[in-house]
Amino acid sequence: MDEIPWFEYDENDLDTAQRAFVDVLAEHASSWQVDPLDTVVLPSAHTVNGQLVVYLDIGDPQRNQGVLTVGAHFDGSHVRGGELHNQDFTIQGTASEFSFEAAGEPTELANRAAEWFEAVLARPLVRCEWHHAGKMFAVRYEYADTGAKPL
Repeated sequence: MDEIPWFEYDENDLDTAQRAFVDVLAEHASSWQVDPLDTVVLPSAHTVNGQLVVYLDIGDPQRNQGVLTVGAHFDGSHVRGGELHNQDFTIQGTASEFSFEAAGEPTELANRAAEWFEAVLARPLVRCEWHHAGKMFAVRYEYADTGAKPL
């Protein structure tokens, strides 16, 4: 059985800078405790802003439910990251605690983006449940370190 690669892409969909960025990011991702299927590359031809988008879905495996989508937009010399809308993959809340921005060479930016992804993954998410009359009526995910909930 073939191993599923992290941040899988078709070489024809990316230019040289984009491939360099994604390849370095995928190398880092191989040590993350995530399913490779939760890492995604959207080629610039398929995005709203014409930039490469890489993202990671963070989910609750017990409930088979997505909790948070974080990702980065890369234009070749600049990368911006944050919490992404889970359908159009635009960056939400540019002033949020998930914001990330850097400029430089593709491999440098990929290393910085990987550090940012790792910092997001290092934050423990917990599920809080409220019950009444023996039934769960509400669920909320929050960070154990701050009590803040993902946007």
